[in-house]
Amino acid sequence: MATQTGTASSYLDLLAQFHTFVTGLSGGMAWTALRTAAPEYIWSAPGSLGSPADPLIIGAKPFSNVPADYYNWRLGGFLSYDAALAFEAQEGYVNAAGSSSPVLNLWNASIPYRFYATGRRAIILAQVSTVYVVCYLGYLSTYVAPGAFPYPLLVGGSMAWDVVPEPVATDARWRWSYNGNEIANFPICSGALLNPYGSQLRMRKPDGSWPGFKPSVVSPPGAAVGKIWPYGNFGNDQAANWQTNLDGTYTLLPIVLHDSTPNVYGELDGIFAVTGFGNGAGNILTVGGVNFFVVPNIFRTSQTNYFALKEA
Repeated sequence: MATQTGTASSYLDLLAQFHTFVTGLSGGMAWTALRTAAPEYIWSAPGSLGSPADPLIIGAKPFSNVPADYYNWRLGGFLSYDAALAFEAQEGYVNAAGSSSPVLNLWNASIPYRFYATGRRAIILAQVSTVYVVCYLGYLSTYVAPGAFPYPLLVGGSMAWDVVPEPVATDARWRWSYNGNEIANFPICSGALLNPYGSQLRMRKPDGSWPGFKPSVVSPPGAAVGKIWPYGNFGNDQAANWQTNLDGTYTLLPIVLHDSTPNVYGELDGIFAVTGFGNGAGNILTVGGVNFFVVPNIFRTSQTNYFALKEA
């Protein structure tokens, strides 16, 4: 895995720096630019660490509104690329049941960032004012045989809408400072969104559908919405009792995607659940000689609203 830290001057500069980073990866992991019609980008990543057999197609498209003071990225996952088609018209675009793909909330000012990438996926962590937003573009670390799950693509961001159509372009709720259920970092999506596709985390299933995944196990019920373990399995007592180990160290748990069918699909690559007990944004935890960067769920700071990114 390759990593890079730095500071971008704006939401557009962040995208340009990310493009330079992923297209410059070494060891067969470099992404290929398919569209660079600034400021919109679509890439082909090698997939199986350099194998040309299963490339994945992903992209990011900035959009903004000056009066509403928001500057965001629309995130995309696709099956193929056609230069003649618009971003949202590419084959396989994440647009399930009329719900558009997830968004990364940014601003048009200085953005400290951390990039994490392989040939299979990329994670972007950005600090906007005093909050952290995160996105994920790429493959799930699947538990399913490749022949049964040939394209386990994930698109995760910090915003998704429970309504169709989405708010109008002048709506200030698109801003990073909005505090409704629609804004949440994808590993700990809001369980309050009722539309099963209105989630900050989407996964392409083998049948080509893009269901949302979220922590809630009861709202809405059924197989239409995926579940996120362990966050969806915390009761009040469990949340209160998840503390540090007896020696003061932290346990990191995989974040697993499953549903009520039941199917257990796999886990997020490089992202782990961790307790917020005695923890805080930007902390570095060392487990087994490996460092992990602690991230809150945007403005939420309760004990079960933290996760950790693997640094190497």
